[in-house]
Amino acid sequence: MTPSAVRRPTRGRSHLSQVAEVAVSSAASTESQAAKKLGFATIALAILLAWLPLQTPLAIVVFEYGHAEILARAMLLAKDAFVAALILYFFARYWRRLRFCWFDWAAVVYVALIGLYSFAPWLLGSHISFLAVAASARELLVPVELYGLGRLALAAGADLRWLVRWFLAVAALAAAFTVFEWVFLPPAFWSSTLDLVSFIRVVQGIPDALGLWQISVLAQFGAGANAIFPRAVGPFTHPVGTGHYFVLPLILAAAWFYESLSQTRRWTALAIAILAILFLGAVIAPISRGSWLASGLALLLCSLIYRRWALIAVTLIVAGALVLTVPSLNHSVTAVFKGTDASSQDHAEALDKGVRTLIQNPIGLGVGQSDQFGQVLGSGDSAGSGVGENMYITLWVSVGPIGFLAFLAWMVGLLWRMAAAGHRAPPRSWMIVATWTALLGYAAVAMLAAPLMRFTTSASVWLVVGLCVGLVLVSPPSAEEKEGFGAAAAESGSSAH
Repeated sequence: MTPSAVRRPTRGRSHLSQVAEVAVSSAASTESQAAKKLGFATIALAILLAWLPLQTPLAIVVFEYGHAEILARAMLLAKDAFVAALILYFFARYWRRLRFCWFDWAAVVYVALIGLYSFAPWLLGSHISFLAVAASARELLVPVELYGLGRLALAAGADLRWLVRWFLAVAALAAAFTVFEWVFLPPAFWSSTLDLVSFIRVVQGIPDALGLWQISVLAQFGAGANAIFPRAVGPFTHPVGTGHYFVLPLILAAAWFYESLSQTRRWTALAIAILAILFLGAVIAPISRGSWLASGLALLLCSLIYRRWALIAVTLIVAGALVLTVPSLNHSVTAVFKGTDASSQDHAEALDKGVRTLIQNPIGLGVGQSDQFGQVLGSGDSAGSGVGENMYITLWVSVGPIGFLAFLAWMVGLLWRMAAAGHRAPPRSWMIVATWTALLGYAAVAMLAAPLMRFTTSASVWLVVGLCVGLVLVSPPSAEEKEGFGAAAAESGSSAH
């Protein structure tokens, strides 16, 4: 994308503005214009986006001070029931408005294989528990489930622009708490005022959550027994998930900032820059190197698209200064190269174990056998294989090679379709550009962890992806799409039905 493409208005209004109008009018043709803006679909998704960072703090308070373990567990499961009910309702009413592409059918194949491979452990002679299989299947379904909700909600008339701004507002409050907690609250806060350790062990059912070390609130990074570094968990329960939650808001804010600059809306750009700095702090505070890599890759790609060379240089200088001056950040990076960090060693061992498991079991072992659930929700003969720390190996072990290839094809299709839309002339493509670059960052870092398979912290990512893909699929091909890169996307869309 050239600088002129970023700054040039297109015939009075942008192509994506026309797309949004087509989407809204086709989704709710019998409703008034005001009702379309904040209709049921928009409000329902707004409630979900707000509930995701709220549920854990509220459930902890209910558990610790209300002594209501069952109610706390029900609060955590409420989002599952709410999402399922929304999907059933929207599907029953609006499925005829969906426009299926080839990658959507790949997602259907993946879901079907989750169901098939949920029986595989017992057929292969495993004694893994039903709870472990059910919990694992639930997480494996998250990407397609929330993506489907986003697609259906857009067909029902959800307002993408309003929802993205709402998501940024909710994430900003969560980010402010995350940074405040890291700077001002002692780690003991999570073992006294709000007993996160007991909550994870009792309510979430993780038996090895016995202290702040086990839930990763504290880290050492091989810096010596006296060098203990706190990691922010924000309104969630684990620093890794916390860091990954804020990657998408950071990239959305960055793209919005670039778009505002290109339109010479300086005061808006200044406000968004402050918001982006807040999200950057929330990404840094959990000291999750995976989220740093994901946000760094996405931010670099987003900046290249908008040709903001000076800002790329400033970002690199600031990041380098932080790593050099903040001890916890410095040790977390240098420990990787020195080989003194136990976490890095665990990643290497997990990768080696995963590769060996794939070689020994090329057709997979079944749902519940990999990542955290089969291991922590069982013991002895009922424990899974314990393969984790890599989303792609986790997928192969869980749903076999066909399921793995189906998921991979689906993600490639999503990235390809959004990339085609992101090359359309702005000014209002920043949401599309930010979402696909962030998803690309997540996908790359998934080789080190599986953050895209965690409901509370990844649901918003897949929901926004579904909304964005739904938006670009409801429009006819633009003039830009009929040439070069866009022609392939137009051909794919025309073959869908």
